[in-house]
Amino acid sequence: MRRLPLRPLASAAALTGLGLAQPVLAQSVSINYASLSTLEEPIAFRSGQTTVVLNGLVDGGARINFDTRNLIDPVVTGVVANGQATIESELGNRWTVGASYFGQYDTYARTYRANSVGFIRTSWGSFIGGNVAGLIREDTRRRRGFGNGILAYDDFIGTNARWGGVYRVVNGPFVSGLMVDQEGNVEIGTVYQRPYGTHDIRWSARVRHARTRDAAGRRRFTTTGGIAVADLTYGSSIYDLGLGYERIAGLGLSLDRWFASAGARTKILGWTMSLEGHVGTIDGSPEYAAAAGLGYAISRGLSANLGFNLRDANVVRGGIPVLVGTDQSAAFSVRYSY
Repeated sequence: MRRLPLRPLASAAALTGLGLAQPVLAQSVSINYASLSTLEEPIAFRSGQTTVVLNGLVDGGARINFDTRNLIDPVVTGVVANGQATIESELGNRWTVGASYFGQYDTYARTYRANSVGFIRTSWGSFIGGNVAGLIREDTRRRRGFGNGILAYDDFIGTNARWGGVYRVVNGPFVSGLMVDQEGNVEIGTVYQRPYGTHDIRWSARVRHARTRDAAGRRRFTTTGGIAVADLTYGSSIYDLGLGYERIAGLGLSLDRWFASAGARTKILGWTMSLEGHVGTIDGSPEYAAAAGLGYAISRGLSANLGFNLRDANVVRGGIPVLVGTDQSAAFSVRYSY
């Protein structure tokens, strides 16, 4: 196997992490919805009209939770390993058919999670079916932080079901998508990105209507909301801002949620750094989060990573936990990406 020049079907998560051109997302199918994503070019090989692309990472280290009130051991060690495989082939009518599989094993949570999709790419757009719950978000979201910086609450409370379908279409610098899942939840997103001289500007918007469970995972309510994101890539730095609104209804609830997230990321020699913040309010109750990440490239694909993360929200109405979670944590790890 060898590394081919970066192809359109390469990992969308990798490209967004580096701040590369958004039109590439029109052809890619990234089903890595996890917080860790490789920043390396994928490994690819070709046989006839069939291309196989592989990427992933192995991350081992320690996590420290400074809020020890409900913890037996505030320091835990573990490994997270994930990877995605995509195979696609071009047909005689110039359509492309393919499939992707993503898996992640997490010893911290003692879980294995997997996503899989099949897709058809035509001149009219792409049709994608399978575990597409996070696909529209991956196209339109703010950039991930570097190192082990992971910003909490930077999304809707309402979530999509695992199985569904997506139609994605390209129109010049715009990439737009529509998702409908097995429970009738709907999500629509669009992205515009174009270089201007020495910098790159990206705009995105996303709306979602979903039925979801409360923070305890018991009762279900409905949310409808929208998020708009703007980011600027200038040299080796990325600056972005996201603004959102979400209406929460059902189970006797009628709540308005307003929130904003912002971040800055930069690369200096072998160092990558990010700083992010989030503030919001739900029916007058505050929510906030912050994340700082630092990474150092030891060699190609190998890096040392540090992160500090905090979150705080305690929104309970009528005995229903709407958004609950308070902790301050740090994480150090050594990561190999491919």
